Parts: sequence; C-alpha cells; structure tokens
Amino acid sequence: MIGQTFATESEFLDFKEAFSFDSNGLKGDDLQKLWSKALGAFANSDVIIWGIKAKGNITTALSPAPDALALKARLFQLQPNMTEPPVRGVEIEAYLEATNHSFGS
Repeated sequence: MIGQTFATESEFLDFKEAFSFDSNGLKGDDLQKLWSKALGAFANSDVIIWGIKAKGNITTALSPAPDALALKARLFQLQPNMTEPPVRGVEIEAYLEATNHSFGS
C-alpha cells in the first residue's frame, strides 16, 4: 500500500512525480531540467520511474501523468540532448494507470 515500503529510492532507483506535466507541453523547461538531472545521475543502467511520489525515499502516493504516452514521447524526444555525451541505451516505457492503486500485496 501507499506509505508501506514496497520499493525505496536508492542509488539505483528513483521516483519522479508526473501529475503536473500536461500533454500540451509537459511544462517544457521544468521537464527538461528534471530529465537532464535524472539522466546524468542514472546513466549506468539504473531505473527512473515517473508517476510515483516519494518522501524520505519511501513511496507515498501515485502521481500519474495525465497522458503517459505523451510523457513517453516527450522524454524520448528530449533524451539525446539532455546530457553531454548523450546517455546511450535509455529505454522509455509507458504504462497506463491500473485500477488498483496499492503497492505490493
């Protein structure tokens, strides 16, 4: 459940809120800054999950993007220019919100 320790942020896993990005521009400058920082920090086969709010490294709430496919497309478009040199091998997946909002079983 939210607030329980399903997964915690670490040097290999980071959560990013996504609810504030709209499908028309995804708040361009904010998204670019956050994506650039995240890519730079997680350049070595690590995982960034958008759509989960965490406080003190513990998951606290879902914060899904209004349009996960638009967020995926924008992240993919921005990715080659976010770091120098570009981070290679980045995989971006979009998962539509499930009806069950609990973490774990």
